[in-house]
Amino acid sequence: MSEKWKCCRLEIVNFSHRCLLHSGGKIMKTVTIDEFRGMSDEEKRENYQYMSSHDKYLWRTTCVVLTEVIGHEEVFQEKRDAARKFMLESLRRQGILKDDE
Repeated sequence: MSEKWKCCRLEIVNFSHRCLLHSGGKIMKTVTIDEFRGMSDEEKRENYQYMSSHDKYLWRTTCVVLTEVIGHEEVFQEKRDAARKFMLESLRRQGILKDDE
């Protein structure tokens, strides 16, 4: 194998669910989605970059975001009517509704 191709060769080494990618003398850490799910929030912030694109996609589409209700606001009928009027006028301007609807 020529020197030109030796420097570009990739070698994958698997150590029980943790893969290291060796390329040109660099070792890059990778994290699986299963490992990522078991991490603390701080570890997740540090290790998100080491997941594959597919695992990042899985995380974004399946993670549960916890929310907390911090208050309620009563919406008065006047405000509802104004919002409805605004929405209908907008739909008419865009040609979605006709003037007689």
